Amino acid sequence: MKHEGPLKLSTGIAYLDVEPFPRMKLMKLYYLALQELKELPDQYGYKFLSQELTKYRMKVVDENMSIRAIEETIAGGLIEELIYQAHNEVKLLRIVKEWRPWETLQTRDFE
Repeated sequence: MKHEGPLKLSTGIAYLDVEPFPRMKLMKLYYLALQELKELPDQYGYKFLSQELTKYRMKVVDENMSIRAIEETIAGGLIEELIYQAHNEVKLLRIVKEWRPWETLQTRDFE
């Protein structure tokens, strides 16, 4: 995916490098997140919230060629920070899928 404007020389954040293809990477991570969300049950509230946020951000990235426009519209920091957030979201969804927090807790009798 192409983008408009020059890339930064530095993010200004320690240990956070400039991403050479930020739009492509974000779209891939958002797609992975949506795939992980499909496997969660519909009654799980986090699924709906995360799905709507991911779809919105995916739409913003798809409609804007400019990195600055994406950063300003989403207002979540630098595009490299958005990539970091999306990567962590995918990791979290995999953990949630494994731990299954939507299942009812079983009560134990302590007597």
